[in-house]
Amino acid sequence: MKNKGCIAIALLIGVIGCSHNLEEDFAPGESNELKLVFAADSFIDGDRVPGTKTSVVPNGDYSSYQFLWSPKDTVGIYPDAGNQVYFSMAAGAGAGSAVFDGGAWTLKAGHEYRSYYPFIGEMYLDATRIPVSFTGQKQIGNTNSDHFRQCDFMYTGATTSDGGFLNFTYHHLITAVTPWVELPAGHYTGLTLSLDEPLFVTEGRYDLTAESPAIVGTAFSNTLDIELDITLASADILRAFVLLAPMDMTGHTLTITVTDEDCIEYEYTYNPSKAYVAGNIYRLQASDVTVNRTLSTNDAVSVTAFSASLGGQLSKGYHSGLTCGVCYSATTTDPTINNDTCKTANVAADGSYSVTVYGLSPSTTYYYRAFARNGNSVFYGTVKTFQTSTSDAVVITGENISVSCTALHMYGKLLINIHDVESLSYGFEIDGEVCVSSNMNDQNEFNAVQYRLQPSTSYTYRAFARINGTIYFGESVSVTTDYLADDENGIDLGFGTVWSTRNVGASSPSDVGSYFLWGEVIPVQYRYGGYDYDSYKWSVGNKLTKYCSDSSNGYYGFTDGKRSLDAEDDAAVQILGDGWRTPSSTELNKLISNCRWDLMTINGVQGYMATSKIIGYTDKCIFLPANWDDGRYGFYWSSSLYSDIRASNLWFETYESSGDPRMNYYFGLSSGCSRVEDFCIRAVKTQD
Repeated sequence: MKNKGCIAIALLIGVIGCSHNLEEDFAPGESNELKLVFAADSFIDGDRVPGTKTSVVPNGDYSSYQFLWSPKDTVGIYPDAGNQVYFSMAAGAGAGSAVFDGGAWTLKAGHEYRSYYPFIGEMYLDATRIPVSFTGQKQIGNTNSDHFRQCDFMYTGATTSDGGFLNFTYHHLITAVTPWVELPAGHYTGLTLSLDEPLFVTEGRYDLTAESPAIVGTAFSNTLDIELDITLASADILRAFVLLAPMDMTGHTLTITVTDEDCIEYEYTYNPSKAYVAGNIYRLQASDVTVNRTLSTNDAVSVTAFSASLGGQLSKGYHSGLTCGVCYSATTTDPTINNDTCKTANVAADGSYSVTVYGLSPSTTYYYRAFARNGNSVFYGTVKTFQTSTSDAVVITGENISVSCTALHMYGKLLINIHDVESLSYGFEIDGEVCVSSNMNDQNEFNAVQYRLQPSTSYTYRAFARINGTIYFGESVSVTTDYLADDENGIDLGFGTVWSTRNVGASSPSDVGSYFLWGEVIPVQYRYGGYDYDSYKWSVGNKLTKYCSDSSNGYYGFTDGKRSLDAEDDAAVQILGDGWRTPSSTELNKLISNCRWDLMTINGVQGYMATSKIIGYTDKCIFLPANWDDGRYGFYWSSSLYSDIRASNLWFETYESSGDPRMNYYFGLSSGCSRVEDFCIRAVKTQD
């Protein structure tokens, strides 16, 4: 069917982020017409003879590693000119070489293309500033390397041939270290690398167009953390992978700290004395492990607000099968393992052991004592006491509220003694259900912006902090979002044009309004296609009679070279007057790139709220309702031709296809729908 074919092409164009000049380097074609094969360099073992190959997934004796692609991997591809597209995996998950498919787009022969991984879902991402981040790494399971896909930044380039498969080979921009730490049985939650200088790159970028791309750091730190979820059933070697930007550690001492679920830290030092280069993996091993947070004094205690370190000491020659720990209580003077809170501990070589307890109440006296259990026999130490701080260290405030368009800007401040806090999260709760996490600055202030709120709606929010499992709330604050603007003069979004708040022919901002064939000023009588050139105003006998630069499409050789609508054929001009007109493809492109797009439903109609990102205009927005296929898509004409028989248009979708997440792109600028499709128009006028 003609219309469905147009939808398929238009959606893919928007998804892959093509601009109006993509025809220079990409060509539309049947799905699966061209597939690309991507492989990656093997990692070189930095501690072995150069040329010995390793990669990400180890073999049985850890003498070699193999790079493997993951299911649903996606790569970004840049042409000689224009914006990026993406190709998704068609086959090869779990192998070192995989086939990727561009769907309805193919690469043109004789052109150079550059590709990067992992794909970043930003339509107009600058190829000279591909962002990288080494924060947020998490390893689940000992020796597991699934988190490589997050930070294994790679690049490649190739020139297309006349057809068939095209092979790309990726080169790694990162290096990796694998700390091997011998540890007792337990569950381990974190690993930290520390240096005496801020040499670790936490954020950076690289230039994909450079002859030899390299990571350039923009943010640095003395430490680099990786979250662990690793359980050792018995004493064993913990094997972790940490991904880094290439760096020179010569002359520095590297400290490696592993933390277990009871906050016991196992620490050792390592003297690298070398440069860690891209494409290499280095194994870090040491035996001088020092265990922190063990106390050598009998029943020792060190108290901080809301947490305490409690410990015990066994005599020399103690039985290795004993279970040791500490019991504590605020309600009984004789805490026991059967009736009160107890935590077990690992015993050091000198017989000392300790635990850290959290979530204690302020200004409270606690009783505690160490214990050792052998089977059913329990041996207790002397009962001791300690008292937490008298001050209430948890204070959450919320103020400085601003509501702009449908965005709620929230501000809070958290005052808390966070020494020895096991876990801390904070942010805002909206209407008792939606929670928005946040970041905190050096003054313990935090803020967040929650989008996708409905206009003209009341909300209640309050700041919260979750500290060691206990939730603390600030005061509730009620706010009302702004009404959805319906201004006959339009809305200035801050980038050169004024936008109408309604579609042409609409009675309100959420009303779909009228539908038009491109270049016709009379609305169509029925919906969703069925129109053809036989009934089109600007054709006779399927030959174009206006807006034609190719004589083969003209009527008896007619051409006029027109590439945009004349005022007499512009429905916005003829129906609205007062300077209103149909936007050009350039103006639609500015709307896309200069606004934040949020899917929402207003008055029962799904669509997108476009909120300006321009400083000074972030309280300005317009709503574009979905208008095709029962609200699943939206199509809006531009005044610009793409080819003689096609005109550019804005499109979006309001659903997420099963198995096809669209890489979070739900809108874009299409370059190829027939002039006889029935789309809506959102008018603009030049700023006074």
